[in-house]
Amino acid sequence: MTFVVSYLVVERIGGLKHLQEISGMKLKAYWVGNFIIDFLKIEFVICTTVACFKGFDMGMDTSWIVYMLFPFGALPFTYITSFLFTADSAAQTFTMFFHFLVISILSTVAYALRIVPEQQANGDLMNQIMKVVPTYSLASSVYCDAACSDLA
Repeated sequence: MTFVVSYLVVERIGGLKHLQEISGMKLKAYWVGNFIIDFLKIEFVICTTVACFKGFDMGMDTSWIVYMLFPFGALPFTYITSFLFTADSAAQTFTMFFHFLVISILSTVAYALRIVPEQQANGDLMNQIMKVVPTYSLASSVYCDAACSDLA
């Protein structure tokens, strides 16, 4: 996602989008074009990942669907967060660490809380709140494929 946010910040700060608007480009065409190109770039990586899941029989029976749909949530989320930054390096760094934190730490904490009977309500609450972040949904689908029976 860092390549997406970097491009958007550089284009916005450099005034390239404004220049295109002055030249007659419609904003709808700009965002649809960006979405299609970004979607194709991400989908190539996702298809390779899903092929590895299937090729190595990793047991990801349902999470591949979430992987394939991931760009529909992640791209708009990234487009919105790109407006928080004025430097592409800061945007890239934040995006990389934020998604790393969500996938590796927050999803693990929520999963662990949901396993412990005394903390199950807190884990369920954290799970509901974090579903706003697309990378959390992706990570939780992988956890569910791996060990969803532990949550029942």
